Amino acid sequence: KQWYQRRVAITAGGWLVNVGGKKVHVIYRINESISLDNGFELFFDGSWLTVNKDLEEGKKLVIQYDGLNAVLIQSPVDTSTCGLCGNNNNDPEDDFKQRRGGVAGSAVDFAESWKIDRRGRCKPTEEIQPLTDLCTDEELEAAKSKCDGAINQEMFENCPTVEKAHFQSQCVREECGGTVTRDLPPLCSVVNTLSRQCSKVSWLNVEDDNIPVMNEEAANWQPTVECASADDARPVIIDQGCPQELEWSF
Repeated sequence: KQWYQRRVAITAGGWLVNVGGKKVHVIYRINESISLDNGFELFFDGSWLTVNKDLEEGKKLVIQYDGLNAVLIQSPVDTSTCGLCGNNNNDPEDDFKQRRGGVAGSAVDFAESWKIDRRGRCKPTEEIQPLTDLCTDEELEAAKSKCDGAINQEMFENCPTVEKAHFQSQCVREECGGTVTRDLPPLCSVVNTLSRQCSKVSWLNVEDDNIPVMNEEAANWQPTVECASADDARPVIIDQGCPQELEWSF
């Protein structure tokens, strides 16, 4: 099944939502449910922006964005999708389908085919480097130990739908490869996404006012890994976030 509404553009630099020419600065409306005329619901908790859209038969489309580099999408299992998140057909073999058809042979070619860069600001997608090229053996072991302690915390134990091994390897790669921004450690970005993903079961039990219910234990992860709070990280993300627009068409 496919649902077509209108284009939603979310500007990365400041959580600015543009729907049909109407701009909403959610940064000034923290913890407020915002209803738009076209049926979209917005909610910004100070860290993640959630875009909800009720579909037919009680089904819901949910997009969450951290303002920097992570987008989480939840859609019904019978909904067709396209783009960087695959086509939602439960067959990982064709998830690298390119914009103009055909299946890409690498993640780099796949990413390039879906790039939206009208202003020419994006750098070419870089090839994935071996970890041995990013850090020494000693640095690699230190990164593994640090990430293992962060990813395998007790608060993340009850995450049956989350492949923590993926977050573990991504954390190690980010720790070896450099920082996401100048002022936010790479580990913090990865654990932030894990925390949200670990709580995604709660997206299915959204309250009547369309405010997503978060797992409180998983949501309060920052102190355990010495990462900045949402309030402290927000100015950094606004200042250093990507200036491009992330666009979804429904």
